[in-house]
Amino acid sequence: MTTISKISSKSLSIGSSRISRQASGSEILHSQLKRRKWYPTSTTTTTTTYHRQSFSTSPPSPPLVMTSIISSSDFSNDEDEEDDGGSRIAIIRMNNKPVNALSMEMCKELSNAIKTVNEQQYTSDDAAAPFSSIIISSSVPNIFSAGIDIKKELYQPNPKRLSEFWFSFQQLFLDMYGLSGGITTISAVNGHAPAGGCMISLACDYRIMINSPKLRIGYNESKLGITAPSYVVYLFSHHKKI
Repeated sequence: MTTISKISSKSLSIGSSRISRQASGSEILHSQLKRRKWYPTSTTTTTTTYHRQSFSTSPPSPPLVMTSIISSSDFSNDEDEEDDGGSRIAIIRMNNKPVNALSMEMCKELSNAIKTVNEQQYTSDDAAAPFSSIIISSSVPNIFSAGIDIKKELYQPNPKRLSEFWFSFQQLFLDMYGLSGGITTISAVNGHAPAGGCMISLACDYRIMINSPKLRIGYNESKLGITAPSYVVYLFSHHKKI
């Protein structure tokens, strides 16, 4: 026996109204998602999957280290001063704001900048003047370098990264202290230089610091409960006066 259900015109009207509301609701949802940069990736008869379109709105990160090259004659205003043949001077500025903390990346960038200048000393053509010196300074006001990035490198460190960091830190020391090729290194200490910042200045041949009673330079590892590497201690013990 077949049962036939009676469907009134009122029921049909309600049903079509629901379908219409569902359709308009889907259109509104799709419109809202599109305004929020969500776009459909796949559609079936029953399901539409959305993904969000990403945009890179942040500006590129500034370089950790900036290098500029000038002529040594720019420093000379005395006509009677002996001409050195127009040698070049490389100025390397640390630019890791806010305090030029020495992370693994920062150490590598400093090493690469020094190596690049040293390599050009041997590989540049005869027309290029040789480098007479490298000046290491800072682009951050009142800060030369605050030393090792303790939070990033020493606090709950990843063992593999910690090993790589100490290698890059020691390599930076070797690249500065053992620089050859007749290039003189000078640290222009234009701000605070505790710990690793002091190490950078001591690893250079000469140090020049702004004469200000507010600025501080020196090792502070003992205050932080950190043992300084032996080569860092060696630097300090062999410099009677900074």
